Amino acid sequence: EYGKRVTPGELTLSYSNTTTLGIATGKVLDSTYSYPLNLSSAFTKTTATWAVGTGNGALDTGAVANSTTYHVYLIRKDSDASIDILFSTSATSPSMPAGYTYKKRIGCFRTDASAQIIKFYQHGNEFRFNARN
Repeated sequence: EYGKRVTPGELTLSYSNTTTLGIATGKVLDSTYSYPLNLSSAFTKTTATWAVGTGNGALDTGAVANSTTYHVYLIRKDSDASIDILFSTSATSPSMPAGYTYKKRIGCFRTDASAQIIKFYQHGNEFRFNARN
């Protein structure tokens, strides 16, 4: 059943390497609690510019920045209800790709002084970042 919160173990983010995150399957309602968002297969996304599909970039605007927090969103395309992932520096209003309206923030990650993803571990809604990669 779709809930207001992410169920522990679902939509978990994982560090893959300095430019790539993994996102586990899961389902949740969008931020307005109106539309179901179901990531039915695991995704990987990189810190490159957003492109549809797993294995592609996820940044909503610009290039990855040094020492910055990025928020990870599950997003839904209006025309066919397809689901994807988006990274944004905005905790509330990411720049959505054309055709995508609904979203849900599912976590975050940070970059270091070289714009590389800092290793982290997620347990439920808690994120722990390593001091060193």
